[in-house]
Formats: sequence, C-alpha cells, structure tokens
Amino acid sequence: GVGQVALTSERITLPLLGTVNLKFYPVQSAFVETFFYSDNWNLLWPFFVMALLSLIVSRKLDAAEAAVLIAILLLMAFLFMVFFFTDHYRTALDFTTMNRALLYCVPAMVLFIALRTQRHLSS
Repeated sequence: GVGQVALTSERITLPLLGTVNLKFYPVQSAFVETFFYSDNWNLLWPFFVMALLSLIVSRKLDAAEAAVLIAILLLMAFLFMVFFFTDHYRTALDFTTMNRALLYCVPAMVLFIALRTQRHLSS
C-alpha cells in the first residue's frame, strides 16, 4: 500500500504527507482581533452577522444559501483546526498568515451576503 492512515487525539497520519501532532493552543484572542478589529475585515463581519440575523429572523434558507453557508462553516472549521491544534498556531499569534488564510472565506461570505440581500430586497 501507499501508507498508513491514522487519526487519534494526539496525531493525524496520512500517506505521503506524514504525521501532524495535535495539541490545543489558545489562539482565540488572535482570531477575535483578526476577525473583528483588523482593518482588513472590519466591514465584512458586520454585514455577515446581519445576513445571519436575517436568516434567523426569516427562517428561510434556499439550496444556494445552504451550500454557501456549509462551505463557510467547513472553511472556518479547517482554519480552526489548523491554527488551534497544529504548530501553525505561531503564525496566528504574530498574524503572519491569519489574514491570508481568511481570504479563502471571503468570496463565500460575500456571496452569502449577496444572496441574503437579494432575498430581503425581493420580499
């Protein structure tokens, strides 16, 4: 075979990629500062929160909105896993890659905001 696949609470082992040791690193302050106080994201989050609130109030979610929201949740879960449980936590603490990593979420978040805005304006 190509190699061994193993997932434990201490490590992930994948064929051809190697082993990543898992340990929790408390980098939530870097996440909060990047998401809510950074000049790069200070306009995106309020609009995204308003779009989520409109979803909660309307209780209507179509397939496109659901797909985009799932993509956003998966992207955020991936970033959470990388920065909270691997040695990449250092780059979160000094903000080296945090903003660049979040760029992958932006198109999906803007699309979700646009879809919710369209729904609100058409009703």
